[in-house]
Amino acid sequence: MSPQGLPKNFLVKYPHYNKKGTKMNKLKAFFQRFGFFKSDVDPTNALIEELITHVKEKSDREFYTIVLKNQFKYINSQPSQTCPHCKKEINSTAGINKLLPKLAVKVLDEIMILREFVGFQPMQGPVGLIYKLRYKEKNEDGTKRLTLEVVSHAVEAMSRKLHARWTIEAVQDLKVQHEIDIEDEILQALASETAHEIITEVLHDIQKKVKKVEFTSGDQLNLHIMKAANDIAKRTRRGAGNFVILSVTSLVLLQLSNNSSYVPMTDDEKSKYSSKSFLRYVGTLNKTMKVFVDPFFDGDAIVGYKGSTDTDCGFIYSPYVLIMNTGVVMDPQTFSPLVGFLTRYGKTMDDSCKSYYVTLKNKKAKRWI
Repeated sequence: MSPQGLPKNFLVKYPHYNKKGTKMNKLKAFFQRFGFFKSDVDPTNALIEELITHVKEKSDREFYTIVLKNQFKYINSQPSQTCPHCKKEINSTAGINKLLPKLAVKVLDEIMILREFVGFQPMQGPVGLIYKLRYKEKNEDGTKRLTLEVVSHAVEAMSRKLHARWTIEAVQDLKVQHEIDIEDEILQALASETAHEIITEVLHDIQKKVKKVEFTSGDQLNLHIMKAANDIAKRTRRGAGNFVILSVTSLVLLQLSNNSSYVPMTDDEKSKYSSKSFLRYVGTLNKTMKVFVDPFFDGDAIVGYKGSTDTDCGFIYSPYVLIMNTGVVMDPQTFSPLVGFLTRYGKTMDDSCKSYYVTLKNKKAKRWI
């Protein structure tokens, strides 16, 4: 018997138990078995802290923590099979699952700039509630009253799918000649593509829902941006538009405009807004509005207002499990490895979204079709 009163070699044969004989989950047992963490430290929380050391803002860290906890729950819930010969557990997705937390952080790093325009309220399960700050007009005894309320709304997680394919020959050649792991490279690219898809979908949804205003020149663009910002203040009763998202062409028009007060970002702002996304902060307009540019934006401009909290906005993004995978499977015809990704999230954009955003469209712009 061991000093703890357990049979000899008990922990070797049954690694899912701690030194007191209490059963642990697989993730915790794995890290404690190899001595990475002390028994009184939750390994999931410790791993999350290590993954988000670069995140400084308290609210951002809380958001990362909730999303990554969902990610680890998903990883820990993956089914495994038992080898008929050695009786050890086999998990066909284990190789990819090791990378998922880092890939999830990569996606979060790239989409965090969206928090300048929309609310981030992560989901704890596949169905949840989100909260919004809204003014409501009530008529009592012939007198109109405006009340500020926090309203709740049910949201259900949906999914977006991505997949990648590569040849066995390419894996072997790159490994031998350049020491490049193609699987890791492709997974990193898929993480970036996932972030790209999320940002594009959010901006596209806003464009479809809100009021559209046309302009014909750079001078008119500056005028319509300020007019839209003031219009947002009247409709939301929260504040004037405080950001604008531009295409590359619209940014050039704004820079060349005679009556524009656009100011490029300063060196201090470059460190603060060092976005890892293609959507990036570039300066200010009239000293009151932040200016962002998106090289893949299929519109011309979006003017909007976002308050200091994630409830004071027109659009709310609610991630559930940021990255899920199907594991690597072989195409029976070509023998090419194929890996599938899913991202699960909810989004909420009701009629009040029309009060928080305005889309501007260049009437004379020529577009490729």
